[in-house]
Amino acid sequence: MTSRMVCRALIPFLLVLVILPASALAEEAGRIQIHSDFSEADAVLSILAQRSASQTVTDSDWESLFVTEPYQRLKKREASMHRDFTDDEFKKFILSDVLLKQRDALAHVVLD
Repeated sequence: MTSRMVCRALIPFLLVLVILPASALAEEAGRIQIHSDFSEADAVLSILAQRSASQTVTDSDWESLFVTEPYQRLKKREASMHRDFTDDEFKKFILSDVLLKQRDALAHVVLD
C-alpha cells in the first residue's frame, strides 16, 4: 500500500473535518444545508472494529461498504481520472495494519 493510496483513502475522513464545521455555520446563518453521508466511513469503522476484536470480516461486511453512495462516488471519481481502483485494492488498504492503528483517531473524527 503506497502512501498515495493511503492519502486518497483518507480524504473522505479528512473532508468530515471541513464539512461538519461548515454545515454548522451554514445552518446558523440559514443559508444552505449540507447533507453528510457517513455510510462509507461507518462501514469502514465497523470492519476495523471487527479486525480489532479478531473477528472475521465477511463478504456481507464488504458488500455493505461497497454499496454505499460515498464509495460508489469514489470509484466513479477514480475512473474519471483514469486511475486504477478496484474493490480488492481497497480491501487491502482497509485490512492494512497502518489503517488499523489509526482506527481510534478515525472513529473520533467520524463520531464526534
